[in-house]
Amino acid sequence: MTPEANISALCHEFTNALTEVLAENAVGLARRGRIARTHAAIKRHPEYNEHALCVAVETAFMRWEALQNNAPSNTAGALTINIEPLIQKAIDGSHDMIASAH
Repeated sequence: MTPEANISALCHEFTNALTEVLAENAVGLARRGRIARTHAAIKRHPEYNEHALCVAVETAFMRWEALQNNAPSNTAGALTINIEPLIQKAIDGSHDMIASAH
């Protein structure tokens, strides 16, 4: 992950990593390390905002709940929730708040 990476892509990666760990599909330190790496990259990103990170976390929990309630184990990887529009809305909202403060 490069620092220049799109914040939406980083949040999407974080959501996927967290979903895997919650669903217990990720065994070992390497998978849990993926969460730590993506979290750190998000926090360092120049467009970072708490709301975007919260959306990513909430989306991971929504995916996990859907997996627990609806998906048979052999189709768990097929569940897709597109979070990019939500992340972009969060980023745009934080830019609006900053602009109105000046």
